[in-house]
Amino acid sequence: MIKKTLLFLIIYLLFSPVNLSAQQCAVFYDDFESNSISPHWTGATNSFYTTNIDIASGTYSLETNMNSASPLTLYDGMEANFTSSQPSTISYWIKTNNTSTTGAATIIIGDVNTYSGGNTGMYFVNYFNGSLRIIGNTTYLHAASNNAWYFVEYKNIDWFSQSSDLYINGQLIASNFGFRNYFASVSKIILSNGTFNASGTTYSSWDDI
Repeated sequence: MIKKTLLFLIIYLLFSPVNLSAQQCAVFYDDFESNSISPHWTGATNSFYTTNIDIASGTYSLETNMNSASPLTLYDGMEANFTSSQPSTISYWIKTNNTSTTGAATIIIGDVNTYSGGNTGMYFVNYFNGSLRIIGNTTYLHAASNNAWYFVEYKNIDWFSQSSDLYINGQLIASNFGFRNYFASVSKIILSNGTFNASGTTYSSWDDI
């Protein structure tokens, strides 16, 4: 009887459906482990590069030391466009060596109309005056250190209420954190490095977007 029960359990484990809850299909994902700027990135790709020095996870992360001349050109970096979707979670690692540089490590989640159509994204994120600045329908300033990685997550994204739960480094920061603009879906990511800093070169980094 014990042998039959054990055989049944083995057969059940072999043929039972796999739990896919931890294997969600990502519409867009780049961990930069290919050690290159993949073809889906366009724009100023020659100013971005992969590095294996002080990475967030894996072997490589993305970095740039490109500076814009004006705050109005914070989005003149590079971008990736992907299939329009309504993800339940968006996350990425972010870092800069100078948290006081206006707009360092800018990352904007948006759609085809972001900037070209005047909207400034679902969430607009960069560094400002010593803080990691996350702008939705309100602005959250998270005290930040130079050369420290921060893991930003928008969980439980609710496309009806236009909000999500904001986490930084695994800690819930704000529940029902509203989108900056109305979005029916997302299909674009924009990365840039902020404005010119006369006191020295500013580096911005991202990983696992």
